[in-house]
Amino acid sequence: MELTTLYVTIALFGVILLLVCNIFYTFFRVIRQTKQAIKDIERQFREKVELFSHIVGEVIQYIAFEKVLAEEIKSAMRKANSAKTIEEKEEAGDILSNVLKSIFKASEKYPELKVSQRLADLRNQLDELEEGIENSKTLYRKGKTVLKNIIDKMPFGFNGLGKKVKKSAKIEDTDADFTEKKSKSKKPIKKIIIAEKSKKNKKS
Repeated sequence: MELTTLYVTIALFGVILLLVCNIFYTFFRVIRQTKQAIKDIERQFREKVELFSHIVGEVIQYIAFEKVLAEEIKSAMRKANSAKTIEEKEEAGDILSNVLKSIFKASEKYPELKVSQRLADLRNQLDELEEGIENSKTLYRKGKTVLKNIIDKMPFGFNGLGKKVKKSAKIEDTDADFTEKKSKSKKPIKKIIIAEKSKKNKKS
């Protein structure tokens, strides 16, 4: 009888240990995936800002006198330059998308822009980038939800430990290197647009 009880106890302990190991394995796997999604969002945001500046540089000499659109472009650039957290970059990215739609709509009024292969190529690049951004956002949000559920359901008082691990992993923090690199090596968007405009003027 005592031997049977011992076997049952060992079996239960083994099952519990396997469950805990599975929880932590899933937990750290989702952390890695979520951190990768954050890196992808950071990279794609930088690419979108750069692509935005090239598109604006391509059309600026045509739409410079459209005051409302010009103000929207300036506002979008300020928002993009000041964005630091993932949420701020998502918001800034959405604003850039809306302004780009207005730019493409305005470009339809100018025959030169309607047949511009350069503008068409930039638009195709933007469409591909937007698709990648949406995928990264989905992975990021899904990862945060899964992590929250895992932490809430952690057994035997491991809930607090899970929160500490998540905090130490900096899941909700932005990439610190981006801010540093941006301040050291990235030109402000205004300068990029001015450079693009200067190139257009020289060509003309």
